[in-house]
Amino acid sequence: MLFRPRPEMMQIGLDWWNWHEYRGKTLLAYASAALNLAYFLLGAIGLWLWRSRGWRPYTALASAMVGFVVLRCALLLTLDNSEPRYTLELFPLFIVWASCVFRSHTDQPALPRKQQLH
Repeated sequence: MLFRPRPEMMQIGLDWWNWHEYRGKTLLAYASAALNLAYFLLGAIGLWLWRSRGWRPYTALASAMVGFVVLRCALLLTLDNSEPRYTLELFPLFIVWASCVFRSHTDQPALPRKQQLH
């Protein structure tokens, strides 16, 4: 469901893959699919990089994000009438994970300083 195209949202016939009849709309559908795949690939690579650099100090946050995706997919598998709109909640996570791709190795997370008691 995450990778399924949504041609019914566009003003295009149901045989949208027929290149000769819908040349421009087919290109738009392929471009949308490529953008969707890019989100998933950047998110997966970013999550892998974040894990390889160490989760600390955000281990609980990373676990919650991954757990949310797993539980959300498990929930969608159990619904008889699941719709692709139910997967939209996953895209902010993919964007956050993709940001790890563009993070330099020297960036250190901002840790709160411990207050010293006098």
